[in-house]
Amino acid sequence: RLRLLSVDWGHIVQEEGRRLSVIETWKLVWEPEFLPQIIQAGAYGSTIVEALNNLLKERIAHVAQIDQAVVMLAGALQANMTDIIEPLTRQVQQLALDEHMLDVLLHTSDWLIQLEKYGSYFLNIPTGLDLLRQELLMRILIRIPTQVNGINDDEAQATAQLLQQFVGILALLNDPATSSNWHDVVALTVSLETAHPLLQGLMHRILFDAEKSDQSAILVAFNRHIAVGTPPKHVALWLQGFLMSGARILQYHAPLRRLMTQWLNALDLETLQALLPLLRMATSTFAPGDKARLLTEVRADETEIPQNFDTTTLVNSDNGDAFDFFRLLYTETETVQDL
Repeated sequence: RLRLLSVDWGHIVQEEGRRLSVIETWKLVWEPEFLPQIIQAGAYGSTIVEALNNLLKERIAHVAQIDQAVVMLAGALQANMTDIIEPLTRQVQQLALDEHMLDVLLHTSDWLIQLEKYGSYFLNIPTGLDLLRQELLMRILIRIPTQVNGINDDEAQATAQLLQQFVGILALLNDPATSSNWHDVVALTVSLETAHPLLQGLMHRILFDAEKSDQSAILVAFNRHIAVGTPPKHVALWLQGFLMSGARILQYHAPLRRLMTQWLNALDLETLQALLPLLRMATSTFAPGDKARLLTEVRADETEIPQNFDTTTLVNSDNGDAFDFFRLLYTETETVQDL
């Protein structure tokens, strides 16, 4: 409550794996300059609760952005300020009528964790809060297909990061109904021909990881997107999206791995050089151990590797530029002209 009154004398120490737990570790530091701030807050009321209620009511009247409103709502929940929850909920619902505000809300999706965490802990929180969460989630999901169309590469990269965060939050919430709706939206998105290829690849991977798409379906999609005649940049971006969750799928699914190596091997040097930054970005999240195991699988696929090739140098390199297939196996340099 004092923090909401701008007396910032403590903060939560983030602890891995406890985002939904109300058991929190706080670090508190009291400073002499907080006393004038407390006196200033006294203008709103004679107690902390009264002052905070009056201050939040004043702020509600001026909040114009939905991300600000939901952060304020999460803060009120954390402080157990139950009298202010209902007017804040109404304000969020009103702002959510603007579709642009829903786009803003997707960018701050961590508010879902806060509503779930504190809303379920304090039993006197109005039941309308859960309805608000479900309503906002549904409206955000409906908007997602429009977020993947008509955007450039930089916008696609930013959207991909947001969607990955969103997947993580939905996993924490563990709500079967919301997860089902989310996977329906993802399935719709991968069918959109106008969707950005990076996001199409990411959506295919999301379905596969959630076991909503089997290996045969992914193989068909993979083959279609790296088919002969497909623009190489489209292929590289699709691969980048598909591989954002890591290398394991290539380690354990040989048909996908072989399709990818066949595609890479068919590229001429000029095209390969142009795509190298994208391919390196696609594999930048691969752990060194995953790269090493991937090399082992490539050998098992009877890939031609020189007998004197030192794979440890490539696997342990810090510059993250090793895409461990065919032509790129043989270089750590910025060019492929020597191949």
